[in-house]
Amino acid sequence: MKTHYLLIFGLLLSVLAFGQFGCAPIGFGRESQAQIIGSDFSLNPEAPPPIVEPNTEFQVMATIENYGDVNTNGVFCVYDTIDDSYGGITDAIHHCEPVLIAGATEENGKIFPAKKVIIFPSPNSAFSYTNIQNQPANIIATWTYDYSTKSQPLICVCDPSKQSIVPCSSSESVYGHVRAPLDVVRVEKNLFRVSENQVRLKVKIHLKKQIAGTLLLPGAISKYNQDPKNKVWLRQVSFAKDILTCKTLNGNAESGVIEVGETEKVLSCQGLISVNRVVTHPLNIWLDYSVEIKKIYPLKIETIE
Repeated sequence: MKTHYLLIFGLLLSVLAFGQFGCAPIGFGRESQAQIIGSDFSLNPEAPPPIVEPNTEFQVMATIENYGDVNTNGVFCVYDTIDDSYGGITDAIHHCEPVLIAGATEENGKIFPAKKVIIFPSPNSAFSYTNIQNQPANIIATWTYDYSTKSQPLICVCDPSKQSIVPCSSSESVYGHVRAPLDVVRVEKNLFRVSENQVRLKVKIHLKKQIAGTLLLPGAISKYNQDPKNKVWLRQVSFAKDILTCKTLNGNAESGVIEVGETEKVLSCQGLISVNRVVTHPLNIWLDYSVEIKKIYPLKIETIE
């Protein structure tokens, strides 16, 4: 059987030595572009090649990049659209690999993503197709990883009846942008006097998905949920030591599941705050979720004359 091992080995050495897109620190890829958020991946154009001959061994090389500033856990999987009786990437062996990838680094104001290379089925083995000819196919790759949105826009809280004499407005919008798959676009704050030393803080948190992938409930939670797509876990919204209650799918709660989609989502939260003066703290917004990125790569199985 023909083999692509030497080709793959050479590609792997070049990736590790120089980075996928030119000279870069070992383990890191291209400088981050402004529009790239979270994590992404690509398959090497030669592994697999666009045309695979029957009875020819081939491998799949994936390069995963992390543009976030924290370590990321996930699972990378590959499969094809050819019946297992012809070989290839068979369903009998689930070709998935757990991945832990470091956070990106920053040098002179530039972000360099961390990078990890995975070879399927392994560096020392290969796939092949048999008894098949002139057949188009697809290789489908998915990268599912855990992520969190943590935003801390500063807001002030005071007795709204005294706003004319103190530097704090009872109503305002603040911005809490974070480079995350789910962004906090802005926060609308409103204060209502309850008593002399207590106010009700109400906030509307505007959330916007920033990636083309699918948001899912994080792994620890989604296994108990029949439909985890387009949902995230609200861990907490708090102001100093006061935890706010928010409207979730399970009613008003300090934490719970909320739905998100392609359009902007508004999360409403409120809480009673004890104040006797103007206080300014971050509004801590913490959301956990998984991100699934799915890509399809065309492949043709035929003999090359």
